[in-house]
Amino acid sequence: MWAGAFRTEVVGIHDNFFDLGGHSLLAFQLIDEIRRRYGVELSLSDLSSRPTVAELGEIVVTRREGGRDGFGGLPAIVPDPAARFAPFPLTESQQALWIGRGGLVDLGNVGCHGYFEWESERLDVPRFETAWRRLVERHDALRTRILPDGTQQVYEEVPDHDIPVTDLGALDADARETELAALRERLAHQVLDADSWPLFDVRISLLGDGRARIHLCLDFLVADAWSYFQVLVPDLVAYYADPSAQLPPLELTFRDYVLAVGNSLRDSELYRRSEWYWRDRLAGLPPAPELPERPADAPELPVRFERLSHVVPTDLWNRIQERAGDRKVTPSGVLAAAYAEILGRASGQARFTVNFPLFNRLPLHPQVNSLLADTTTTLLLAVEHRASTFAGRAQDLQRRLWADLEHRYFSGVQVLRELTKLRGTLAPAMPVVMTSLAGHPPNYEQNALGVPVYGISQTPQVSLDFQVFEKAGGLTFNWDHLPAVYPDGLIEGMFEDFVALIESLGEEDAWERHSPPPGEEAALAEAAGERDTGDAWERYWAGIERTGRGGDVIWDADSGEEFSWLLDQAKRHFRDDMPVVDLGCGNGRYSRELAAHYPRVVGVDVSTSAIEHAVREAREEGVANVDHLAVDMTDAAQAAALGEGPYNIFVRGVFHVLDDAARARLASVAGRLLGRDGVLIVHEPDYSSNSFGYLGFVGGKRGRAEDLVGPLEAAGVRHSHRFTRPELAAAFPADDWEVVHDQAVQLHAVDPESDSEALLLPGYYAVLRRRL
Repeated sequence: MWAGAFRTEVVGIHDNFFDLGGHSLLAFQLIDEIRRRYGVELSLSDLSSRPTVAELGEIVVTRREGGRDGFGGLPAIVPDPAARFAPFPLTESQQALWIGRGGLVDLGNVGCHGYFEWESERLDVPRFETAWRRLVERHDALRTRILPDGTQQVYEEVPDHDIPVTDLGALDADARETELAALRERLAHQVLDADSWPLFDVRISLLGDGRARIHLCLDFLVADAWSYFQVLVPDLVAYYADPSAQLPPLELTFRDYVLAVGNSLRDSELYRRSEWYWRDRLAGLPPAPELPERPADAPELPVRFERLSHVVPTDLWNRIQERAGDRKVTPSGVLAAAYAEILGRASGQARFTVNFPLFNRLPLHPQVNSLLADTTTTLLLAVEHRASTFAGRAQDLQRRLWADLEHRYFSGVQVLRELTKLRGTLAPAMPVVMTSLAGHPPNYEQNALGVPVYGISQTPQVSLDFQVFEKAGGLTFNWDHLPAVYPDGLIEGMFEDFVALIESLGEEDAWERHSPPPGEEAALAEAAGERDTGDAWERYWAGIERTGRGGDVIWDADSGEEFSWLLDQAKRHFRDDMPVVDLGCGNGRYSRELAAHYPRVVGVDVSTSAIEHAVREAREEGVANVDHLAVDMTDAAQAAALGEGPYNIFVRGVFHVLDDAARARLASVAGRLLGRDGVLIVHEPDYSSNSFGYLGFVGGKRGRAEDLVGPLEAAGVRHSHRFTRPELAAAFPADDWEVVHDQAVQLHAVDPESDSEALLLPGYYAVLRRRL
């Protein structure tokens, strides 16, 4: 697997992921493949702390074999069998579904359930009834009800429950189909009573000649789609195929899981990083796709879901995956990108958000994947089309999806609640959904129960749900939609376009053909209007009266030790006959130190007020060969003020406050300015370590950190992101850049309120040059 990821023939068990050239995108790809192959959940921190094949393999083996080593700092779950039948809270996802089945929200009065039909050539009805009863005994979810106070409870004992059996064998074919269609219509759209038992409905229709149809309606309040495919059906088949089968007893309950995760997750670094990742993105999160609405004069239709389905043959699906893999795009990623293409065309938008459910089970107990339960959470996946080819847009969306997945512990439900607070209105609906089980093949197709012949799902506050899963015959996908919401023929036309696009992706040309994104001009205008950190830095520097020790600036290190070290690095890597750009110069302290050793130094900062400080202090110290520019170096047009170069470039504390797109733009500008002979030195705080920004934002609760960054936060500088080796590799691709050297270092910072030595903060240092 590692050899395939790095496209080499041999990788040793003690080879280090990062030494091999691994970067964040490759890390996500490897983690995704481990999840797909072994069903083991890993985090980036797992890979960072145990980066060799052997070390990561130990984690995989431990978690596969049921070792209780916790996950991401969360403790392993200790089951509490004595409290098994006590009430316990709904998860956030369950709360949303429970509220949504009422009439107080748009697209409400809809149950959240799946309806499935199986057809058997020779069903033993008594044997099936016994198997179903054993399934109910085994899984607490099938004995759960939702209490009026919004909690849930498992019945210790449930009433006898007979499975209704209707004999349609004596009817002619037409009459039999009429009866089956009427039953399907009734079951597929019912709303089960959440505070009653059972939250399922199972029936059998006898069709004659030994044939039978199994009808199953399952409320997704108590079991999600993943556990239907991966737990319910396999266990039911096992009990039916072998009436004497004894499955391993379940020690873990869903109650144990909900309480354990609820008690520990919010105090974890996983959660805190995720929370601030999403808080930082709230203001710029796009709305849902604004698809055409059903005309007011169109006939009113009942709120009933309908399904469109298609199967992509195995050989074509394999070719699509191969093309996607060449571009570091996963199966789910290419499907999400294709879906986004069609949504963008229909809405005329280049920026919108898709609701992306995840079946997110934290590996805190060896039996967590054996539970029938609803562990669904959601991501709000922002589509921002800028590239002019499908391949470019798919890669952009894949990077966004991977970053979102790493921060999935602050759920989409929580994000919507925060949007409500931010905008002062009800939470904006995200009714366009993609539910992907790609990479999780169902544990059945044709088996002792027969073959699946029909299925449909419905979810409150959803109007279009793209569902995808793999099976023996290839890739199957459905679009479950509400005709009552859209113009006649709209969704059918979009579906046809989607099928055509998917089928074209088996060929190389479809990926690289020039195709500007929809609404390109509007998207660029929107992007230009998004929150700019430059404004926040300007507000910060505008309030600074004095720099240096006893002043107001924490990043004015004033440290002889650090200056000596950095000058030594500059002398080692910079040509001494070339000018230097000091990027993120602030008050120009480093620019003035460098000026004594190079013919010219240009101090650059995004803040005009910072440049004013730098100019004044350079004049006071009599430094003549330093120029200063207030320039946003992520903007190529502004950076043109520096001319063509070549320059050496020194960057301190800039990349950590940029998002991925801005980092890529800055890398492009730097590449132009370096020319053939320039060298880039990057010196950044490492917020993955115990520093004041360790949570991924410019705050925190450790020691004096909160006081130190108060002025920054007050000005609006409230976000920063990890920037170490994986992020460096993503911003500076190995095909274009050579990493001459990198290492962990310490950064020096002044505490303006202290006369003590400089604060020592974890940092990351790298030296790069262009490959020509």
